[in-house]
Amino acid sequence: MGFVLRVCDDREVTDLAHLAGRLIAGRYQVRRLVASGGMGAVYEGVHKDTLRRVAIKLMHGEIVQDAEARARFAQEAQVASVIDSPYIVDVLDAGVEDGMPYLVMEFLIGEELGDLLERRGRLPAREAVPMLVLVGRALDRAHASGVVHRDL
Repeated sequence: MGFVLRVCDDREVTDLAHLAGRLIAGRYQVRRLVASGGMGAVYEGVHKDTLRRVAIKLMHGEIVQDAEARARFAQEAQVASVIDSPYIVDVLDAGVEDGMPYLVMEFLIGEELGDLLERRGRLPAREAVPMLVLVGRALDRAHASGVVHRDL
């Protein structure tokens, strides 16, 4: 089983809950909410033609009109797309649907590190160190590309 780091807060999503079943960009069907963070909510989705599972990140409605937040959201797609690393999620598509910015990313299967720690408690070094090495590799690749992660 893999793991996924939670890099955002757990804000409740109420304004985007109605999106299940909706088609984004004419090709990504929203299935279910999987996470919520400071900038937006992430949904599991599927590409309607290829049936590939994807993660669809949609910006929170209350910050859509904030030009700075929209610029950061768009920059996230550009930055993630230029960093070629097996340790960083791939951004597959991005755009704006009905005034709502979105990112489409590869869908990762795993457990969030916070959930793992809550379930199991403190991890032995033989388990924690390999995870930290992977996080370090991701950060190293990002830093080599001129990117400093703000939310980790």
